[in-house]
Amino acid sequence: MLGPGSSGKARENAALVLGGLARAPGNAEIIGAAGAIPPLVQMLGPDSQALAQGIATDALAWLALGATTYAGNANAIADAGGIPALVRLLGGGSPADVQHNVVKGLCRLAERDDIGAAIADAGTIPLLVQLLGPTTSAAMHSNTAAALGSLAHLAANKAPIAAAGAIPLLVQLLGPASPADVHFNAVGALGKLADVTENAAAIIFRGAIPYMVQMLGPHSTAKAQFMATLAMSALGSGSAEARATMAAAGATSALLQRMLVSGGGYVLDGGKVHAAQQ
Repeated sequence: MLGPGSSGKARENAALVLGGLARAPGNAEIIGAAGAIPPLVQMLGPDSQALAQGIATDALAWLALGATTYAGNANAIADAGGIPALVRLLGGGSPADVQHNVVKGLCRLAERDDIGAAIADAGTIPLLVQLLGPTTSAAMHSNTAAALGSLAHLAANKAPIAAAGAIPLLVQLLGPASPADVHFNAVGALGKLADVTENAAAIIFRGAIPYMVQMLGPHSTAKAQFMATLAMSALGSGSAEARATMAAAGATSALLQRMLVSGGGYVLDGGKVHAAQQ
């Protein structure tokens, strides 16, 4: 029903069903292996209606989940021309729901280093940074920060992300107006950017450290506390100024070391925070 012989409405209905099925564990691999991805990518084209693009981007975002453990779907999306097709939909002419689906899909695909490089090469970074602005939703902020964090896992992407103006916007998202999931993804992205000296200096200058110290408090989840600790450790490793600012805000080196060792039940693996094995 996704083929060119089907009506537009039939393709939309089929994509909607596949997107729903892809949410269940194991189904994404089956759907991808059945050849659903190329026709879904075709639905992203400029001749498609926004409704069809929204349904197709949602299905592709779910099919992209687990890109690092199941390569088939990620490869199929890339091979079908999905990356430039998705990036094109990040532009201002697309509805917010389409942009949101695209960001989720790109975030998941970018967990693969080779695809993360291709995503950056397609001109994605400036478009993502624009979505961190005040006119987009908290959900968009959260997923966009996560996508930039996935891209920042690659050393080659760190400077372009900073050059696009991401750092002040990510720091702003650490403020009290943002919900906890935005804090978590924003501090994660900043932590990955912080191992570049110039980026670390910009993060400190923009006032991120007091926000990060606040994330160590009891109001934050253990996972968020661990992520903030990682970010501050990255900042403090090469900056006496950062260490002094942390200490003045109550985050001493000894406290950070204790939190890194305990982890709050979490560990860093492959650039992502995971629950520690019991």
